[in-house]
Amino acid sequence: MRRDRSRFPLFVQRIPADVRCKAVGFELAIPLGDAFVFVSPSEGAQAVRFSLRTTEPSEVKTRQALAAAYLETVWAALRTDSPVRLTHRQATALAGELYRVWATSESRARSRHGPHARSWLGARHGELRRARSSLGSRNGDVGEGWR
Repeated sequence: MRRDRSRFPLFVQRIPADVRCKAVGFELAIPLGDAFVFVSPSEGAQAVRFSLRTTEPSEVKTRQALAAAYLETVWAALRTDSPVRLTHRQATALAGELYRVWATSESRARSRHGPHARSWLGARHGELRRARSSLGSRNGDVGEGWR
Protein backbone atom coordinates (compact mmCIF):
# COMPACT_ATOMS: atom_id res chain seq x y z
CA MET A 1 0.00 0.00 0.00
CA ARG A 2 1.23 3.49 -0.83
CA ARG A 3 0.19 6.79 0.76
CA ASP A 4 -0.85 9.74 -1.35
CA ARG A 5 2.03 12.04 -2.26
CA SER A 6 4.63 9.56 -0.97
CA ARG A 7 6.96 7.29 -2.88
CA PHE A 8 7.50 4.92 0.05
CA PRO A 9 5.19 1.92 0.54
CA LEU A 10 3.20 1.66 3.75
CA PHE A 11 3.09 -1.43 6.00
CA VAL A 12 -0.43 -2.14 7.26
CA GLN A 13 -1.52 -5.07 9.42
CA ARG A 14 -4.81 -5.34 11.29
CA ILE A 15 -4.64 -5.79 15.04
CA PRO A 16 -6.45 -9.02 15.93
CA ALA A 17 -9.68 -8.41 17.85
CA ASP A 18 -8.74 -10.82 20.66
CA VAL A 19 -5.56 -8.90 21.55
CA ARG A 20 -6.62 -5.35 20.65
CA CYS A 21 -7.44 -4.36 24.25
CA LYS A 22 -4.07 -5.70 25.45
CA ALA A 23 -2.16 -3.96 22.64
CA VAL A 24 -3.55 -0.48 23.40
CA GLY A 25 -0.75 1.72 24.75
CA PHE A 26 1.82 -1.07 24.36
CA GLU A 27 4.89 0.37 22.57
CA LEU A 28 6.01 -1.92 19.78
CA ALA A 29 9.62 -1.75 18.53
CA ILE A 30 9.18 -3.14 15.03
CA PRO A 31 12.43 -3.98 13.18
CA LEU A 32 12.88 -1.99 9.97
CA GLY A 33 16.15 -2.69 8.20
CA ASP A 34 18.97 -1.58 10.52
CA ALA A 35 16.66 0.46 12.75
CA PHE A 36 13.34 0.18 14.56
CA VAL A 37 9.97 1.84 14.17
CA PHE A 38 8.16 2.55 17.43
CA VAL A 39 4.39 2.23 17.21
CA SER A 40 1.93 2.53 20.08
CA PRO A 41 -1.62 1.52 19.10
CA SER A 42 -4.39 3.76 20.43
CA GLU A 43 -7.87 2.64 21.51
CA GLY A 44 -9.38 3.44 18.13
CA ALA A 45 -6.60 1.86 16.08
CA GLN A 46 -7.72 -0.96 13.83
CA ALA A 47 -4.29 -1.61 12.33
CA VAL A 48 -0.57 -1.03 12.75
CA ARG A 49 0.70 1.36 10.05
CA PHE A 50 4.11 2.76 9.28
CA SER A 51 6.31 3.68 6.32
CA LEU A 52 8.77 1.08 5.05
CA ARG A 53 11.19 3.92 4.09
CA THR A 54 12.50 2.31 0.92
CA THR A 55 11.46 2.08 -2.72
CA GLU A 56 13.41 -1.02 -3.75
CA PRO A 57 10.97 -3.90 -4.31
CA SER A 58 13.24 -6.58 -2.82
CA GLU A 59 13.89 -4.50 0.29
CA VAL A 60 10.16 -3.75 0.62
CA LYS A 61 9.37 -7.49 0.64
CA THR A 62 12.10 -8.19 3.20
CA ARG A 63 10.96 -5.42 5.52
CA GLN A 64 7.31 -6.46 5.22
CA ALA A 65 8.19 -10.06 6.07
CA LEU A 66 10.29 -9.05 9.11
CA ALA A 67 7.61 -6.70 10.43
CA ALA A 68 4.85 -9.28 9.91
CA ALA A 69 6.87 -12.00 11.64
CA TYR A 70 7.62 -9.70 14.58
CA LEU A 71 3.98 -8.69 14.96
CA GLU A 72 2.89 -12.34 14.86
CA THR A 73 5.21 -13.09 17.81
CA VAL A 74 3.79 -10.08 19.67
CA TRP A 75 0.19 -11.16 19.04
CA ALA A 76 1.01 -14.73 20.14
CA ALA A 77 2.69 -13.44 23.31
CA LEU A 78 -0.28 -11.21 24.14
CA ARG A 79 -2.61 -14.17 23.71
CA THR A 80 -0.62 -16.37 26.10
CA ASP A 81 0.56 -13.59 28.45
CA SER A 82 4.16 -14.74 27.99
CA PRO A 83 7.10 -12.41 27.38
CA VAL A 84 8.38 -11.70 23.88
CA ARG A 85 11.81 -13.06 22.96
CA LEU A 86 14.27 -10.24 22.35
CA THR A 87 17.17 -10.33 19.93
CA HIS A 88 20.59 -9.42 21.30
CA ARG A 89 20.32 -6.03 19.62
CA GLN A 90 16.90 -5.34 21.17
CA ALA A 91 18.12 -6.42 24.63
CA THR A 92 21.18 -4.17 24.33
CA ALA A 93 19.02 -1.21 23.24
CA LEU A 94 16.67 -1.80 26.17
CA ALA A 95 19.57 -2.04 28.63
CA GLY A 96 20.99 1.23 27.28
CA GLU A 97 17.65 2.96 27.67
CA LEU A 98 17.29 1.69 31.24
CA TYR A 99 20.82 2.85 32.07
CA ARG A 100 20.17 6.34 30.67
CA VAL A 101 17.01 6.64 32.77
CA TRP A 102 18.88 5.43 35.87
CA ALA A 103 21.88 7.70 35.25
CA THR A 104 19.77 10.84 34.87
CA SER A 105 17.35 10.21 37.72
CA GLU A 106 17.63 11.69 41.19
CA SER A 107 17.17 8.29 42.81
CA ARG A 108 20.72 7.37 41.72
CA ALA A 109 22.21 9.31 44.64
CA ARG A 110 19.79 7.68 47.07
CA SER A 111 20.60 4.17 45.84
CA ARG A 112 24.34 4.65 46.30
CA HIS A 113 24.19 6.46 49.65
CA GLY A 114 21.02 5.20 51.23
CA PRO A 115 20.41 4.60 54.95
CA HIS A 116 21.76 1.04 54.73
CA ALA A 117 25.06 2.24 53.24
CA ARG A 118 25.67 4.49 56.24
CA SER A 119 25.04 1.73 58.77
CA TRP A 120 27.29 -0.64 56.81
CA LEU A 121 30.06 1.97 56.56
CA GLY A 122 29.69 2.80 60.25
CA ALA A 123 30.07 -0.87 61.17
CA ARG A 124 33.16 -1.21 58.95
CA HIS A 125 34.66 1.95 60.47
CA GLY A 126 34.10 0.55 63.97
CA GLU A 127 35.81 -2.72 63.02
CA LEU A 128 38.80 -0.84 61.58
CA ARG A 129 39.06 1.34 64.67
CA ARG A 130 39.05 -1.74 66.96
CA ALA A 131 41.63 -3.49 64.77
CA ARG A 132 43.86 -0.41 64.81
CA SER A 133 43.67 -0.07 68.60
CA SER A 134 44.43 -3.76 69.15
CA LEU A 135 47.40 -3.62 66.78
CA GLY A 136 48.69 -0.44 68.42
CA SER A 137 48.47 -1.93 71.90
CA ARG A 138 50.29 -5.11 70.83
CA ASN A 139 52.98 -3.65 68.57
CA GLY A 140 53.58 -0.23 70.00
CA ASP A 141 53.41 2.33 67.22
CA VAL A 142 51.86 0.27 64.37
CA GLY A 143 48.49 1.93 64.91
CA GLU A 144 49.91 5.46 64.62
CA GLY A 145 49.97 5.40 60.78
CA TRP A 146 46.25 4.65 60.63
CA ARG A 147 45.08 7.97 62.03
